[in-house]
Order: sequence, then structure tokens, then C-alpha cells
Amino acid sequence: MWQMSFNPSKCSILQVSTKRDPPSKPIIFCGQELDQVKSHPYLGAELESSMKWKEHIRKVTTKASRVLGFLQRNIWFCSKKVKIAAYKTLVRPVLEYASCVWDPHVKKNINSLERIQRRAARFCVHNFKRDASVTSMLEHLEWSTLEDRRKNSRLTMLYKILNGLVGIDKTNYLEAAEQTISTRGKHKHSLRNDFIKKDVHRLSFFPRTLREWNELPKEVAGAPSNDAFKQQLQALPIHPKAAR
Repeated sequence: MWQMSFNPSKCSILQVSTKRDPPSKPIIFCGQELDQVKSHPYLGAELESSMKWKEHIRKVTTKASRVLGFLQRNIWFCSKKVKIAAYKTLVRPVLEYASCVWDPHVKKNINSLERIQRRAARFCVHNFKRDASVTSMLEHLEWSTLEDRRKNSRLTMLYKILNGLVGIDKTNYLEAAEQTISTRGKHKHSLRNDFIKKDVHRLSFFPRTLREWNELPKEVAGAPSNDAFKQQLQALPIHPKAAR
């Protein structure tokens, strides 16, 4: 059909469902029954049949931890400036790749990601004392939490979608909020966000980010450019200092 051959041994089935025991049927492809899997990588993200991100976060933290361990073994004698540059170049991108999609809401997953950055802070300032305050180290380094960085990243992505700066058609996902008595006081850039019951949908990118978008000051939501939006977002009092 497509004038190409497939290797069924390299193919598998990922059945996406929120049910505990979803019905399944064997699928035969090229004369071979395909294996069913609970998760599978796709474009750098680990998709799960339960539509959760536990396995993805486990893999991300494992990889980032290995890279950080490599740095600790090989550049421990370097200056703080070099260590910071190495962390921001080699470790943090691993922790943040495609985070708009999988930004966790479960505290256990949030903490597992923050734990890597807290290790990195100790490494960069070369302070491994048990009684030392890692929070103070983070403030000294002017590093925002990864949780805040992910939130800013989601809001920035929504700004780009809304203003046609990425290849996502906003008309398929976004609709201006109706200006009623209940919405009076919100900015004119507010977007409709319907009530959703299921957490797997309610805490996904659009519903979650729309709630946060509608809480932004009108000056931020109406920023004239993407750079201006990011600068004003970082300047909000609810956010710590910008991570540099």
C-alpha cells in the first residue's frame, strides 16, 4: 500500500484508556500478533496507556541524574561559573524537554524533578554539608524552581498559539471568554475554559494553562511581543527571580 515493508517484531500496541481493565483484542500485523505495551516513546516523550507521565518522569530523572553524576566526577575542580554553564547546558534541558506536554501535578513527581536541581545547586556552590540550606543556595544562584519554569513555559506556549507564533491553529482550541457578570473584572484577553471533571483532561495543557492565563494581569496577557510577555511574566510578584 505504502510501497514499504514493515518489521512486525518492532511494532507494538499501546491502548490508551482510563479504565482499570480495558478490553483488549489480539491484533495481527504482517502475519504476527503484536505485543501490547503499557508505555512507548514518541518524539522524546514516554506515552503511557493510562495517560499519565510517571514512566516518562522516571526516565527523565534517571537520565538527568546520570548526566549530573558525570559532571560531578569530571568537572568537580572547575569554577562555579563553569559548573553552572554545564548544568544549564547538559542537565536542565533533559528535565525540561517538551515539559509543556507532561508538566506533572502529583507532588511526588514534582519533587523527584526538583531533587535533581537541588543536587546540582550543591554541586555548583560546592557545599555538601548536611545542615546547609539548599533553598539558600538556589536563591544565591537565582534559580527558579523547575515547577515555576514549567508553568512559565506553558503560559509562553499559550501566548505563542494565541498570537500565531507556532504552527498550531488556535481556532481548534481557543475561544474568547464571554464578558458576563461572572467574568467582569477579567481582562479582555480572557479565554473560555469549560468545567472538566476528569483529572487526566482537567490537568492537561489547555485546561490547566487556560486557568492560569485568565489569572494574569491584562498588561501581561496583552504584551506586544513574545519577549515582552516573558519579561513581564518573570516580573510578576508571584514568581521568584528569573532563572538565568
